[in-house]
Order: sequence, then C-alpha cells, then structure tokens
Amino acid sequence: MHMKASGKRTHAAPAHLDLAPALARRCESDGAEHEVPVAELQAGDRVVLRPGDRVPTDGKVEDGTSAVDESM
Repeated sequence: MHMKASGKRTHAAPAHLDLAPALARRCESDGAEHEVPVAELQAGDRVVLRPGDRVPTDGKVEDGTSAVDESM
C-alpha cells in the first residue's frame, strides 16, 4: 500500500508543478518592474500581480486587494 501511494504522488507532482508560472514580475527598490525567473526570487522580494496572473510563490499582500482561486 505504501508503494502505491508513493507512485500516485510521483505522478501527481509534475502536473501540479505545471500550474506554477516560470516568471514573476519583481518590483525593484526604484519602483521599476522586471520579469525574472521564479527561481531567482528571494525572501523579501516584492512581486506585482495583475488580474489573471498565477501566484508564483507564497507571500503576503502588502498593498491592494484581490481574490485568489486556491482550488489546487
């Protein structure tokens, strides 16, 4: 049973990772926005989201309001 459960997780993980965006819109200290690979984001970076964007990483909202579909 344990091996079966592990196999399901292994197959599910790649499909889940496809939902994450490859790029994030990082807000620099001067206010400029640059698209960077999500892998380059570091703790403390500010990320700008626009309507319809997928959320690239965990974080907290510092400014503005919105709704997020958390069904996955």
